Amino acid sequence: MNNISLLCGTLALVLMVLLLVPAFGWFTLACWALYFVIIATKSFQMLKGLCTAAVGYVCDKIEELMMSLNTPTDHTRNIQTHNQICAS
Repeated sequence: MNNISLLCGTLALVLMVLLLVPAFGWFTLACWALYFVIIATKSFQMLKGLCTAAVGYVCDKIEELMMSLNTPTDHTRNIQTHNQICAS
């Protein structure tokens, strides 16, 4: 994972070279892309695990939010009681 983080900094440098010296910049960008693919394929299992954990966490939080929206709160109970009193 650290290798992928380091690649972000080198991408900025490669893009700057691409702007300053386009011919050499395209070559360095192609080399960077090849190296990125190699690192990403080696880190695939770890990245897959991180993404799976993140999706599970988000799904759990959404489920908790939906449950809290479906259960009446004290405020809604007070409004319902008030409406019942006013209706009678």
